[in-house]
Amino acid sequence: MIKEKKERKTNFAEAIIVFAVVVAIIGFAALNDDIPIAIGLLAALILSFGYGLLVLHFSFDELFQGSTDTVSSVFYGLMFALSVGFVSAAWLSSGTIQFMLFWGLELINPNMFLIIAFVTCCIASFATGQAWTMIPTLGLAYIGIASAINVPLPLAAAAIVSGCFLGDAASPLCEVPAIATTCAGSEDIIGTIKSMIPTKGIGILVGAIFFFVRGLQFGGDGAGFEATDALKAALTEGYNLSPLTLIPLILVFILVIRKVNPLAAVSLGALAGIVEGVLLQHINFKLILGMMWTGFVSMTGNEQLDTLLTRGGIMDFAGTILMLLIAFSFAGVINKIGLLEVIVNKLLSVVNTRGTITIAATITTLLGVMLTCSANVSSVLTGSIFKDAYVRVGMDEENLAREMSMNGAVFNAMLPWSASGALCYATLGVVPFDYWIYMVPFWVALVLNIVWAFTGKFTKMISEEEMLERQKHAVEVAEA
Repeated sequence: MIKEKKERKTNFAEAIIVFAVVVAIIGFAALNDDIPIAIGLLAALILSFGYGLLVLHFSFDELFQGSTDTVSSVFYGLMFALSVGFVSAAWLSSGTIQFMLFWGLELINPNMFLIIAFVTCCIASFATGQAWTMIPTLGLAYIGIASAINVPLPLAAAAIVSGCFLGDAASPLCEVPAIATTCAGSEDIIGTIKSMIPTKGIGILVGAIFFFVRGLQFGGDGAGFEATDALKAALTEGYNLSPLTLIPLILVFILVIRKVNPLAAVSLGALAGIVEGVLLQHINFKLILGMMWTGFVSMTGNEQLDTLLTRGGIMDFAGTILMLLIAFSFAGVINKIGLLEVIVNKLLSVVNTRGTITIAATITTLLGVMLTCSANVSSVLTGSIFKDAYVRVGMDEENLAREMSMNGAVFNAMLPWSASGALCYATLGVVPFDYWIYMVPFWVALVLNIVWAFTGKFTKMISEEEMLERQKHAVEVAEA
């Protein structure tokens, strides 16, 4: 009789080896232009699945269930990413993007472009709490303007992404700070948002100065102005640029502010775009429906403009959706075998000060986003590991919530295989790694959060009595 091998969790040595190997595989694919990132993720999935099956003796069904559970938990995000394809095609058919592109070229001085893009994206995302809605709307228009006025696209993408996701993660209308606050063991969401002022607030200020100074070098020359004039002429000749074309965009803003489900809001915005495409641009209804699938095709005769505007459609995002499916399946297996928890719990045995615990939590948040492809899932993981550790060194849970909300959301937009990063890549056409170096607001806020923890400044502390009370409560909850 064959004795069935008993399932076990990974140990620290094995976790380090497997973690190093999967990061190397994904990193190699991400940094090699000849290898799709999805192939690296697929190889990492197969390796982690095989390790869980053959070494840890998990059953195939358990590991597969871990993948399907994760995919189902982020299914909404996958559907939203898919919707971006038909929204962009619909709004190109309606002339919405063309209208914003024309007036952007008309009104925005090239040397002011970066600061305007950063500030307006930040304000719009804060007001709506929906960075994902802003990327395919304002973001798509701004990246088109940047291409037309010869602003380097990585710099433009950094201004757009920084603005959208920094504003989003500090908005009371966004779920990211709410989930981070809950996962940290707190209930004061407004307190979490206020605590970001000395970190993210300063980061935004420094970022604004950076984008303003860098933008001064893009003043434009005679040839550049001639090309811009040619683009504007092609836009006015090829499309009806009536202010009515902004109705789909205004509709989405109103619906999101009124807390209508964002997927429903952008879908209604796409429907409005289809109607306007027929009425304002006189495009055949059947042709627009075909473009929703295959993408919008611009035929103005201006090669630069037609290249810029020929995009969108569900099939344009199909590769992104498949990559995300593989990435989330990999995340599910990693979560099931407890890879990151083992490593971090070992780390917590040697860090016992405010500064070192904050560094450890920051690294865990970033690694969590890298491996789970989601800021919210990373918050669940990091919060469960660190909330007691923060109390142990006398720091209020608010500090942990600030760290997770601030870092997780923005870093998620800096990885091409994560949900937000894939959306940015598919919409803006810039590989996230190309704009890492220009994400100044994020890096400044990350460093300041650690500095304040070491110095005790802008770090909410708890009294010794509160510390003992919370530790006692944690023990009672654990025993229950």
